[in-house]
Amino acid sequence: MTCQTIAVLKEKKKKFSNFPPATLHDWETAAKEELGGSDPWKKLSVDVKGLAIKPFYDGKSELRPKALLHPSPQTALGPRTWHNCPRVVVENEKEGNAQALHHLQHGADGVSFELKGAANVEILLKGIEWPYCALIFSVNEDADDLLSRITAFRSKQKCDANACTGAFFANKHEKANGTEAFFTSGFSFPLQDIPAEELINGFKLIADSKSNFLNEPVAIQVEIGQDFFLEIAKLRAIRLVWHRIQQPGKGKNNPSPLFIHAWMRPWSEERYQPHENMLKSTTAAMAAILGGCDALTILPDEKNHVLASRIARNVSNILREESHLSKVADPLAGTYFLEDVTHQLVEKVWAELKQAV
Repeated sequence: MTCQTIAVLKEKKKKFSNFPPATLHDWETAAKEELGGSDPWKKLSVDVKGLAIKPFYDGKSELRPKALLHPSPQTALGPRTWHNCPRVVVENEKEGNAQALHHLQHGADGVSFELKGAANVEILLKGIEWPYCALIFSVNEDADDLLSRITAFRSKQKCDANACTGAFFANKHEKANGTEAFFTSGFSFPLQDIPAEELINGFKLIADSKSNFLNEPVAIQVEIGQDFFLEIAKLRAIRLVWHRIQQPGKGKNNPSPLFIHAWMRPWSEERYQPHENMLKSTTAAMAAILGGCDALTILPDEKNHVLASRIARNVSNILREESHLSKVADPLAGTYFLEDVTHQLVEKVWAELKQAV
């Protein structure tokens, strides 16, 4: 850089320094003038599903702990780690195993099994190297039997308990079985139109199922809806509520581990076909990842369709390998709008939960 160039840059910097910093009062004055004297806070603020969306945000208030999403120790998947876990509905163990292996051999780093009841785990997991992928199990019947079979399989395979990542969802409290990576107490939060109600009902489900769940690791399964920013806030609020539940009078410096499995059902709008589901799945996946999910499941818009399944599976891979969403642990930390919306959501949920916990 030449001396002449440096001199020009200094002169430009001096000119820009003549502009005073804009203040909130300046914005209010200008907005009021443009609105013909109306109050901009009343005129421009809107209510979205019980949350106030404001026309102006700044960073003057501290709305959450400094670090919400920490860099993951799993360096292979990046500081913002999530596992790509396509769903396999198990009706036959051999067929389920074949589908799971196909996913793992074609870009997935985990599998989400949906079972109706207990299954032959030896057949279902044959050839799957658990330490190198995440396994998620969702079951409605015979949960105790299935969990005992999974535990026996893990012991037989001599799999390091801290290397077998995943979760077991049966909407009930299950003993942790001495592992820090596999969450046996998993609860599903049914999707509701109002995010605050969804979280309130979900956390009450946990509280009603466990006599003393505060000291136990918990996995939460949530469906991702269509509102990009509210879904991000919802996932971040889950972690903040979990932190808050355990802090008052509990004498704990760190909250018990929390595992979040986010999934999204296919959306269909005929006029936007044939790629409508791929586009919406991508934005929903981005919301889940930026919100802090640990595992991600994207359902294809057609069952048993090879291309649709491949597209759904690769959405997560493209976001990691090409969009590089895994490079930063908490890319949305400090974003005023999301911090404010998340804070509102946390306060609404906590107002209902604080008596229950």
